[in-house]
Amino acid sequence: CLFIETEAIEAWMLIIILAREFIVAGMRTVAASEGRVLAAGMSGKIKTVLQMIAVIVMLAGHWISDYPMIMTVGYYIFIASLIMTVYSGCEYVIQNKDVFSM
Repeated sequence: CLFIETEAIEAWMLIIILAREFIVAGMRTVAASEGRVLAAGMSGKIKTVLQMIAVIVMLAGHWISDYPMIMTVGYYIFIASLIMTVYSGCEYVIQNKDVFSM
């Protein structure tokens, strides 16, 4: 919310990230109720690493106002994480679509 409040990112970007997390968590909950475990894929792990790096870089950009380029770099890393969010979410749903028929 800090990044939306400071206009570092758009609200729709956060909505995409949250939607993916809710979908994956919901699928895991349904699968767990049937005694099944859905493993995390490599694309989801890459997404998480990119998000963590983006947050750290963007926070550093807020603290170190002498170097505005830091925020720009953080923003582009965040965009990469957003792309991976969509990709990994689609991959997860496709690979585990049988959960919907449980």
